[in-house]
Amino acid sequence: MIRISVNIDSLPHANNLKWTTGNWEDISKVTALYEYSATKFKNGKRNNISAKGVSTIILDIDDGQTLEEGIETFKEFKSLIVTTKSHQIEKKGLVADRYRVILPLNQSIIDMEYYSKLMRYLTRFYDADIACSDPARYYSPNPNQEVYYSNSGKFFEVSKFDTLIEKNEEVPSPNLTSSILNSFKSTNSKKRVDLDLNSQVTYYQNGIKATDILDYIINNIKVSNSAIPCHCFLNPQHEDKNPSCFIYLNTNNVYAKCVSCGTDGILLKEIIL
Repeated sequence: MIRISVNIDSLPHANNLKWTTGNWEDISKVTALYEYSATKFKNGKRNNISAKGVSTIILDIDDGQTLEEGIETFKEFKSLIVTTKSHQIEKKGLVADRYRVILPLNQSIIDMEYYSKLMRYLTRFYDADIACSDPARYYSPNPNQEVYYSNSGKFFEVSKFDTLIEKNEEVPSPNLTSSILNSFKSTNSKKRVDLDLNSQVTYYQNGIKATDILDYIINNIKVSNSAIPCHCFLNPQHEDKNPSCFIYLNTNNVYAKCVSCGTDGILLKEIIL
């Protein structure tokens, strides 16, 4: 069995999700037809405040590991891999394997602060989309998906990341210190820009829409493991009608990424000061 939230009513932007239980063998039918999320939400309202728990890990691989490598990586666990609509289609000038990995857990996670921190480690460890660490993240269906179930019955083990989380140790990630900034700059981003403190940002906090300059957001919103959803401010050519960008306020830096146009940027706190 597996439990996920599904947009059965097909309301725009998955704003009313139903927490459902289904057969593991049938989950690929959901990913083909409905918007879905790993998170259970109070009253089905998809936002971080309403997030109550997860029973499944979902990773979005976008031009990271190849599909073949992903199948090999996750074959030891009970897993489902489905390709997305942009799989092997040119996106931002790049043709690549793009797919999702669905990993059921043997017990639910109800500490959402822990979940967000865990997902930040998992996305970096498996070279997945960092926006997956947002509990309110949802995923679009693909009627033409390729489907790959593993033959394993072993549940994915999140406990091996607990030591890193407890000690706040780093894996390669946007939460960088200046000593590894150069290695971060050489990573796989196709469109990296310098963050401008005077950029006007339209963002959402606690479900409320606001517009402020980036400098104000950095100095008035406390560091947390939750991303701040916003409309893309990184790419002047991107008219972002939906909030496709996420700002991460870390201890050492500010990181932002638009999951739609692929542009991202980083700014060290020492530079801000």
